Amino acid sequence: MTTTLILSGIIAAISIVVIVTAVWLMTRSAATQPRSEARTDMTTTLILSGIIAAISIVVIITAVWLMTRSAATQPRSEAKAATLSDYESVERAAMPEEIASGSLVISEQTLHRKGNRPLAAKTDQVFRTQWGLLVPVETKTRKRLYASDIVQLSCQAVALADHGTVTDYGYIRLVVPGRTPDYQKVKLLSASEIDRLWDRYQALRLRKATPIPRPATHRCSQCAFRKGCSSAPKENRTPTTTFGKPYRRGP
Repeated sequence: MTTTLILSGIIAAISIVVIVTAVWLMTRSAATQPRSEARTDMTTTLILSGIIAAISIVVIITAVWLMTRSAATQPRSEAKAATLSDYESVERAAMPEEIASGSLVISEQTLHRKGNRPLAAKTDQVFRTQWGLLVPVETKTRKRLYASDIVQLSCQAVALADHGTVTDYGYIRLVVPGRTPDYQKVKLLSASEIDRLWDRYQALRLRKATPIPRPATHRCSQCAFRKGCSSAPKENRTPTTTFGKPYRRGP
């Protein structure tokens, strides 16, 4: 805004000087030249003065519009910056010291491990500590963590191996609205353990292995395969709807 004002002021001042000079020249020319020549010079000077005055008016109007627009958008940008600053300060305060003092190097990026057991892992955040170690962080919007979270984070660590030295632990960031984020430190599975899980998954997918049944009332009650499953609890073998009522086929 300040720069725009200065430029507008300089252009306006130059325009005023030019116009005043033109008027003075016209007056002097009229006093020293014949009427016909003075009239021609006066016409030319008036045209040039009008053009300069028009340009000056356009520049000044543009400067005023830019100042008004800048004044309207500046409070929003300042408020947004303040909000981001507050968010970062709260988030950094909740972080473990090693990542709070480190730097964010990867965010919302899918990593790939190539080779005999390829896999893809989408990271939430990866921090590099002051000692150069990579620490994966996975965000979950709930109050507790599950074993599957550790497997997911471990796959990210395996895929990160090509980017540097990865720690044998990571953090599950549990987020609940209205509460400070909770960073849970977890020990990661080793690369060999991830390889065994990869082999198991492929065997199940190709029907070369049988799934291990883990019956539980709260899971089996909504399972679509419970009727023919010998491992399901007896009370859950009758197909039910989502609302827990017995399902009846047509007449």
